[in-house]
Amino acid sequence: MSQRVHQLSNHKLCPFHYVILLFTLVQIFLLSSCAGTSDWSFSDLPGDYEIWRINSKEIVLVKKTDDVLGESVVDAYVSKVAWDDNFILAQQESNADNTSNTVSFYIVDVNSENIYGPLTEDEFNELAKQIQVEVNNMDWILTSDLAP
Repeated sequence: MSQRVHQLSNHKLCPFHYVILLFTLVQIFLLSSCAGTSDWSFSDLPGDYEIWRINSKEIVLVKKTDDVLGESVVDAYVSKVAWDDNFILAQQESNADNTSNTVSFYIVDVNSENIYGPLTEDEFNELAKQIQVEVNNMDWILTSDLAP
């Protein structure tokens, strides 16, 4: 038996094994950070867009790429959203605690999948006029109110 243990301890991994191991670890990390780890999601947005609450400090707007994965469109912390059939509006705050907060705005064109932002409030209002987003006909909703 000691000879068998000795043989195993002398076994070295070739570079190909390291590549496979690295690839496997990256997949595990990506799947655990994107799928199944969110507290809740809100999927009633137009297109394949959803709001995902990863935890109390990370609420993001994502575009779903398949049943369990999504690509971040607006990173945390998305505090408010509004939408119609053609556009999704998002308000992003620099921190979830509302202390020393910087607010940015985003416009997502659902049809073309163009994402405009981060924008200041003035830039947001100007761009909304230019691309004919009817902001006044949309109600801003706190993302915390979207929880099931």
